[in-house]
Amino acid sequence: MLLTGKQIRVAFRALAQSPLGSALLVFLVALCVRILFGIAHPHFDNIFAVRGVPFSDGVTWTTAAISLAEGRGLGSVYRPGLSVALALFYTWFGYSYHTITVLNILVGSSTALFIFLIARSVFNELIAIAAACFFVFDPSQLVQTPQATTEPLGSLFFVAAIYFLLLVNRGGKAKHAIIGGVLFGLSNLTHPLTLVCAPFYAGHVIFSEW
Repeated sequence: MLLTGKQIRVAFRALAQSPLGSALLVFLVALCVRILFGIAHPHFDNIFAVRGVPFSDGVTWTTAAISLAEGRGLGSVYRPGLSVALALFYTWFGYSYHTITVLNILVGSSTALFIFLIARSVFNELIAIAAACFFVFDPSQLVQTPQATTEPLGSLFFVAAIYFLLLVNRGGKAKHAIIGGVLFGLSNLTHPLTLVCAPFYAGHVIFSEW
């Protein structure tokens, strides 16, 4: 039986009013936006630039991932997090640039979800929606969708670590602190720019215990 327009609007409104439903809507919107961008930009085309100069070190991560999937190890690659993640896909589905796009679509959508959850925990739902929308439609994030760069996966691990750090104050401290610590470690194995946050992370856990 097909739903009428009114029924769809009522269902959508009820979903948006639910805390879990709002988070799910953020994920779905981010997913759709990145799928559309991936379709419009199916291949890496040097749209990632440093000081105006086209640049990508993606070949480093993809080569290491292929090597690991074929059983030859990672080689001399540094920041191996992305290569390990890609290798898991390559082992089952074979090597393809589309794998990178699919992974980044899921990673980017999940990051938007965690940004929403963090902002809602610290501020309110309106600010959470605004923060999530800024990330979802930010061109600097969208252009990373078809490219083998470490930023999307590293950002996901870091944002998820922050969310679990916030949960330390809500009970189950040891479990949430351990999960957050593992995610923080994975973030730095993927893109170590967040290493400077380690003392603040540890300080928050200690302060929460006191």
